[in-house]
Amino acid sequence: MDPRVSRRVCPLGIGALAACLAACASPPRSNDAQPIPTVTASPDGDARAPAAIPASAAPSAAPAPAASASAYVAPPRDGAPGSTRGTISCGSARCKAPAQACVFTEAGEWTCVDATSVTETGMRCDDGLDCPRGETCCVRWDQYSPSSACVARADVSQSCRAELCEPDGAKCPAGTTCEAAPAHGGTCEAPKGPATCTGGKRCAKDKPICALTKGGPACVAVGTPEHAAVPGESRFTCTKQSDCHGDEACSYVFGEIEHDVGTFCSRYSPAYMGSLVCDPSDKTMCGPGKGCVCEPGGRPELPWLGVVSWR
Repeated sequence: MDPRVSRRVCPLGIGALAACLAACASPPRSNDAQPIPTVTASPDGDARAPAAIPASAAPSAAPAPAASASAYVAPPRDGAPGSTRGTISCGSARCKAPAQACVFTEAGEWTCVDATSVTETGMRCDDGLDCPRGETCCVRWDQYSPSSACVARADVSQSCRAELCEPDGAKCPAGTTCEAAPAHGGTCEAPKGPATCTGGKRCAKDKPICALTKGGPACVAVGTPEHAAVPGESRFTCTKQSDCHGDEACSYVFGEIEHDVGTFCSRYSPAYMGSLVCDPSDKTMCGPGKGCVCEPGGRPELPWLGVVSWR
C-alpha cells in the first residue's frame, strides 16, 4: 500500500464523521502507538511541525451526487436566542452547562438532557465560556457523533480534533479565527497555505494550491480551469510543514475515496490521520533516535515533498 495513504479514518468534515465510520472503518494502523516527530519553528514563526503535532478537520471529499428534494436535513443546532455564557445552543432552546447536554434524538430533534444520562455522546459545551477556568470546549479525537467536551487548555493540541467557538463567545487562540462548521456552530481555524511550489517558492495568496500540471508544478486558484484540469491527488494545499500555521501540521489525505487535494493542513494525531509530510533533505524532523525516516514522496517535480515512515 502507498505509504502516503492511511485507511484508518475518512477525511470528511466534522459534521459528516458519523456517516463516515461505516464507510471507512478498518483495523488501526501499525503506526498508531508511535511518537510524533518534532522540529523547531521556522524563522518567520510558522510551525514547521509543532512540538506535539496536533489535529482538526480534514479536506472534503469529492462532491457527492446531488441529494433528492425529499432527503432529510437535520435542523440547525446553533442559533438559539440568549447568551452563550454557560449555555449550549440546542435547537430553539439553551441547555445549562455543565448540568445538561444537548443531544439529537431519534425523533429528529435537538433536546436538552441530564448530562449524567449520556456518556460519550452529546454536546456538553459549544465554546470555552461553558467550561471551567483553564479549560476550553473541543471535539476530542474519540468523538464522532455531534459531541463535545471541556478539555484543559494545555491538552488541546494533543486531545482535540477541533476547538469549538461561537461568534459572540470565548475568543479563539491567537492566530486563529472562528469559522462556521456543520453541527458545531464554529471551530477555531488557522490560515491555510499558501503551498510551496515551483522552484521551492511559496504560491501567491490568490493562487494558493500547488498543482502538478502537464507543464510542471504551477500555482493555481480553486475553481479555475487550471485547477479542474488536475486530479485531486496532484493538487497540494501544502508541500512543507512551514506551509501550515498555528498548531497545524501538513499531512497526506487518507481513506479510500476520491479527494479534492493530496495534502492538507490540520491538527494532527498519528492514530487518526494520514502520513506526515517531510523534507528528505531536512534531518531535524526524522533521523537517528527519532523513530522515523523521511522517504521520497514519489513526486520528482517536488523533491522536498517526502513522507514520514516509522521504524
